[in-house]
Amino acid sequence: MPSAATTSIIALVISLIAVLISALALWITHFKGFDALVTVGTLRQRIFPIRNEDRKWFIFLFDLPISITNAGARAGSIVGMRLHLHFPDVPIPDSYERISVTREVDTRKTRQLNRAFFEWLNEVTIADWTPFMILPGSTVSKHFHFQVRWDDPVVQEKCTCHLQLLTNRSDKWRTVSEWRISLDKSIWSELLTHGNTIGFPPVDPRVPHAESNPRDLYKYVGLKDEIPLGGFGAGPSYVDWPEEANDRKRDSPSA
Repeated sequence: MPSAATTSIIALVISLIAVLISALALWITHFKGFDALVTVGTLRQRIFPIRNEDRKWFIFLFDLPISITNAGARAGSIVGMRLHLHFPDVPIPDSYERISVTREVDTRKTRQLNRAFFEWLNEVTIADWTPFMILPGSTVSKHFHFQVRWDDPVVQEKCTCHLQLLTNRSDKWRTVSEWRISLDKSIWSELLTHGNTIGFPPVDPRVPHAESNPRDLYKYVGLKDEIPLGGFGAGPSYVDWPEEANDRKRDSPSA
């Protein structure tokens, strides 16, 4: 049987643990600083060839939907946002290009195809980029353009792209997401010829690409014959009231 001293010590330890837990809960709910949790979507690419008299260049657009949740207890602001592009095949150590956020756009309109760049830009733009505040416990969802001018096509088979944020609580840029994209000749050709967009999902090792087991699964489940026409061949369904019910309905005063 424990002595009175041992019991007192156990009670003291339990009390200290309770005090620490209470202090931690108080800090999280009232004193924890701005804590931005970032969720991103597919990073899409679009190219517009621009000509002015005898000059020609390319407007390259990255568009990105992003949601930021403030898990802290104090409000904070996103004051800067940029894409950091690194080209691993370039024989220059630490080669990169940084593209600042340009504007906020309408998600519903940005996917619409329009080869008239300036007209399309007026339609999709909500506002030029401006810093924004996120209150404690709230989430802000926006869609942004990152725009850069390239006088010549930047053709690279491999490119690593990072999204970086700057808040009013720190002087250091924070990397929050990564994409592995390509800027090879075939992509330039597709985007320039048809005005399409090409998207790349964020890198997340926990989310695998489509896979099958065994690798040749479609050899066994795939149909080699033509799909038969005609669908199910079922006729339409209708309410089959008894004739007496139909007669009562016709004779009723409200009919």
